Amino acid sequence: MTFRKQMVIVIIIIIFFTITLNSLISGQFIDRYFKGFVEGQYEDDVSDIGNYSKSILSGQVDNFTQAEIELSNYLNDVIVGIEILNASNQLIIAVQSNNDFMPHMMNTRMNTEEKTYTINQSEQVIGYLKIEKIASIGNSQNAALFFVSMIRSIAISGVLTLLLSLIVIGFVTKRMTRDLSNTEKMAKTIDSNQALTYKKSKIKEVKAIQTTLIDLAAKLKLKEGIRKERADRLAHEARTPLTILQTNLEGVLDGVVETDDQRYRLWLDEVARLTYLIENIGDIIDFEKTSINTKIQAINIVDVVQKVVQSMQPQFKVKGITLEFSSNQEKYILKSDKDIIAKSLYNLLSNAYKFTPETGHVAVKLFERDQHMIITVSDTGTGIEVSEIDDVFKAYFRGSNSKMAEGIGMGLYIVKESIEAINGTVSASKNENNGMIFEISL
Repeated sequence: MTFRKQMVIVIIIIIFFTITLNSLISGQFIDRYFKGFVEGQYEDDVSDIGNYSKSILSGQVDNFTQAEIELSNYLNDVIVGIEILNASNQLIIAVQSNNDFMPHMMNTRMNTEEKTYTINQSEQVIGYLKIEKIASIGNSQNAALFFVSMIRSIAISGVLTLLLSLIVIGFVTKRMTRDLSNTEKMAKTIDSNQALTYKKSKIKEVKAIQTTLIDLAAKLKLKEGIRKERADRLAHEARTPLTILQTNLEGVLDGVVETDDQRYRLWLDEVARLTYLIENIGDIIDFEKTSINTKIQAINIVDVVQKVVQSMQPQFKVKGITLEFSSNQEKYILKSDKDIIAKSLYNLLSNAYKFTPETGHVAVKLFERDQHMIITVSDTGTGIEVSEIDDVFKAYFRGSNSKMAEGIGMGLYIVKESIEAINGTVSASKNENNGMIFEISL
């Protein structure tokens, strides 16, 4: 089929679709607006006028001047006259429209019809209500307004149809080159790591190439996402020992931290952690690696937690935050990974430090409950919104209270993933000070 024939067929289909759609919309509008609204409004007005007429005929309303004003309010585009007669057919009140509200072109007298309603009270006829209305709703002011609106919409539809036809003509004539051009753009987009956008080709061979490119883009995106997560994990884990070493050394220079063998051992532990991270960069960033290496052995959990708290105390002291540790035993032995526990506790304390203001308080507690070792970190910080607590352990999630704080939202995610790797659990909740309590169960 030639381009010319394709163009003619497509334009005919578009015009037919536009006219059909426009007719359906216009038909629905007329049916709903005029039959639904105008006639419904007319019936409501008649009912209200009938009730008011009954009040007049029964003597409840004796001010006929006011009654005429009230009845005049019901004169509108459809009702042009109202008469109230008593049981003897004597005229009591009559109001008539002067058509002042009509457009200039409709000021002439229109065809009207009169409807008479009997007014009863206690099954006795007390009078009659005569309503003069426009014989055909199509002759009303609303009909004229709708006609103008319909002409406007048809004109707009015609212009849009013309523009659409011109676009379709250009589209059809460039169809073949467009498909190849889009495929080339797809390849460039994938290579530049931009968001992939494309239009499917109807040509079998080009479509197959596009499908292959899409699969390749998905694999590259997944690979890049995992690599980014691993790289962010590495940066986050390296930041903690560096911060501890920096804070402790600054404390020594300022004379607020005393150096002794225990302090040196703490520093050496941080250096060892940092050395391990550097030596294992490849494994951490390797996108094929999905599990966390664990080293399970018998450890004194009290000693592990106490060392972490001691290494962080200078940092908290500089900010004026009280950091306390308590345990009802001096020794708890369990089989677990001390590095994962220490790293997780570092992350929780780093968060507490970040979101607890000066003169605040952070408490670390260690105790046994239902044959589980429990570590809690409680602070008097800014806390997390209750609606956000379920999301705090997701990667890259940052709560509404963290807008001004540094970080990328990886700390709690790493804690959860690491603790679960040693068959533990971690949870978060609000405390009585509106701060947070993070609980690790081992």
